[in-house]
Amino acid sequence: MLTLGEESYFVRFRGRISGPIAPTELRKMAERGALSRFHELSLDQQAWSPAGGFHGLFPGEGIAGAPVPIRGMESTVPIAPAARPGVAAAEPRYFYSRGAATIGPVNAQTLHGQIARGTLHATDPVWQEGSRTTVMASDLPALAGVFATVGRAQNKRGSRMLLVVAIFAAVAAITAVVLFLVMEG
Repeated sequence: MLTLGEESYFVRFRGRISGPIAPTELRKMAERGALSRFHELSLDQQAWSPAGGFHGLFPGEGIAGAPVPIRGMESTVPIAPAARPGVAAAEPRYFYSRGAATIGPVNAQTLHGQIARGTLHATDPVWQEGSRTTVMASDLPALAGVFATVGRAQNKRGSRMLLVVAIFAAVAAITAVVLFLVMEG
């Protein structure tokens, strides 16, 4: 885990660089959600590190541990907090990133609803509370079948739309032939 120094940092997200920004301002940005763990920080604009790798930058990270994004979002199963013997495990809670904002904690049912509404996508970064890694939402075990179900429903709607368009085109073609025959005759 890196330590945030007193120097000003440059911030990079999706290829856009801003800064330099003082550490106190970076902390304020993190508190209001304008800086996420998926942004990258650099002192010299040459060597970049994920903001999630800086100790003390994000509020509450000492409690659950800060997830560290994996470059390229390779699939890695999140590390769940160890259960204590004789104590029922609490329902897992998750975080996800939308733009520059980190959202959560939410339960799996909330994530299912986000997927159904189309606001959480298969490639969005998600991590379980207490995890130190992020995964693509489609690789999260708690969401295993959800994307497939939503995809089938969307494909079904797409097939229906294609059928409607085909019928409309056929009716238009028949109408054109009938008009041609009427005009000729």
